[in-house]
Amino acid sequence: MDKRETYSIKEAATFSGLSIKQVRRYSDADLLPGVIKIQHGDRIYRHFTELDLNMLRLIRKYRDQGYYLAPAVKLAKQELAGK
Repeated sequence: MDKRETYSIKEAATFSGLSIKQVRRYSDADLLPGVIKIQHGDRIYRHFTELDLNMLRLIRKYRDQGYYLAPAVKLAKQELAGK
């Protein structure tokens, strides 16, 4: 694994303006490409990359504009790809 900086779920929620529950739900739905999940006993710890933080921010932006989740994710991916 390369030496990239990662962020906790709390930091991801704060940066994106989403709740921790929403960030967890999006992570579990595999909407975030770079999430690193580490299981320790019964707990799963998520580590989010810069790409994940930007994806969360864009999903929130489009959801706030009234898009449903699937179109919001599609638009966010397109924006991140530079299209």
